[in-house]
Amino acid sequence: MKRRYRLLLAFLAVLGYLIFFPRELSSALTLTPQAIFDLDVSTAPQAVDGTIPFVASGYAGFLDPEGRPLYTEKVRYGAAVSAEALINYDSVSTQLVLRNREGDIRAVIETRGYPFFLDDRLLVISTDRLRLGEYTPEGEQLWSIAFPSLVTTCVASGNRTLVGLLNGTFLFLDQNGSIIFRFEPPEGRIKVAYGAAMDASAEASVVVAGIDPQTAYLLEELKGELNNIDSFPLESELRRNISITDLHSGRFAIEQENGLLVLDRSNLRRRNFSLPGRLLAVAGHPGSDLLAVLSREEADGYITLLGSESRYRGHLTLPGTGAGTSIVWSGNRLILIADRHVLVYRLESV
Repeated sequence: MKRRYRLLLAFLAVLGYLIFFPRELSSALTLTPQAIFDLDVSTAPQAVDGTIPFVASGYAGFLDPEGRPLYTEKVRYGAAVSAEALINYDSVSTQLVLRNREGDIRAVIETRGYPFFLDDRLLVISTDRLRLGEYTPEGEQLWSIAFPSLVTTCVASGNRTLVGLLNGTFLFLDQNGSIIFRFEPPEGRIKVAYGAAMDASAEASVVVAGIDPQTAYLLEELKGELNNIDSFPLESELRRNISITDLHSGRFAIEQENGLLVLDRSNLRRRNFSLPGRLLAVAGHPGSDLLAVLSREEADGYITLLGSESRYRGHLTLPGTGAGTSIVWSGNRLILIADRHVLVYRLESV
């Protein structure tokens, strides 16, 4: 009889704990090493469906979905890649050469600016960072716009472009490069734009601006107007470009000093994650709320898996990784590009 009461009390205790202190019940996750490839050696067949463009570890090029190199080049001064094109350029150049993923020349653009791809759109910023233009894959200029202050950050989604300036102003451009919205953050003793991100629909954006305080703003376009939905001061006041990542699930990840803040657009909930060292990259898993976060502390690099419960799901130490390292999900594969190699890990439950 006593044993029955003990079992009943134990069951009620567990039930009460789950009701009043709910937690996610899930198996632990781990990253299992699957393959390693040399970036100097192309090992993938050329006829593949889908590519992973990258600029990392001093190389630029394309991987297949399994992480095998399709085509790679050593970066000369800088490089830009999209799903189908690559530009590898020198510090002083009057021409930008576009190559396809097999390395064949696709087009030549006469300009002295620096190229970058956003959402597979080719944009070129002038060397003085006061002018921005967009080009077709054939090298034809679509539009160009000049700014009164230096460009500090630029993101795009669809045919929208969001530009942040040194004077703290954020400008939203349409497909013709015309200004349709202007946002001037009210907070901050020092006015400067530090970072921005747009979601896939281009309806929601997160921007970070100012010092004393440094503030994040959630902006949404509703019925032809730009609305400031939420704003909050950040604990860190980083005086450099701040990484903001659209996680493609209604959430945005904002870099903090030795950590990461995740903002959920649907309920405005904010979660802070502490990390070992400085944030290098964030990759949201395509089929869940799982995040892979790459950070660096002194000589060691770390991959941390974060789930919905504000806790570590897994931890992998990678000695020697640092700036120039990249991570990306390909299904349940986590692909790490570091130290002239591609390392492929498989996400598994244990």
